[in-house]
Amino acid sequence: MYAQKELESLRQATELVSRHHDGMDIVVCAPIGDSRDAARAKCLGFAAAKVHSDFGTSLFVLDSLSTPTENELDQRTFRDLRSAADGRLHRDTVAIHCRPSEELLLGLPDVLAWAYRQEHARNDRTWFEPLREFTEVTVL
Repeated sequence: MYAQKELESLRQATELVSRHHDGMDIVVCAPIGDSRDAARAKCLGFAAAKVHSDFGTSLFVLDSLSTPTENELDQRTFRDLRSAADGRLHRDTVAIHCRPSEELLLGLPDVLAWAYRQEHARNDRTWFEPLREFTEVTVL
């Protein structure tokens, strides 16, 4: 929306996310280090374990990545969490990948992440401000 100068739609999306949520989390791996995949696995593992613990969530819907290999890395992260000795995820927990066109709710975390990024990449706090008080940010 931003690239296509659909700013009013983006503002509406941000307002929608700020009104319709049950709490929001952003997990940041900084610095990323040598591997983008390792950083993603670290963030996904933390977020999945937190949501599972906080809400008892056993079904996770993840944005499908570019290749099946990338999606398999996410599945490996979930397998590791299910088999962890500390019980980070229940063994019946499932993660599925799909596109935002198949699951419209995947657009909500995209808006949250984009708004947060504007503050750090462009020094523009206005996009994240309506979401700030409802969002817990964890830097790993």
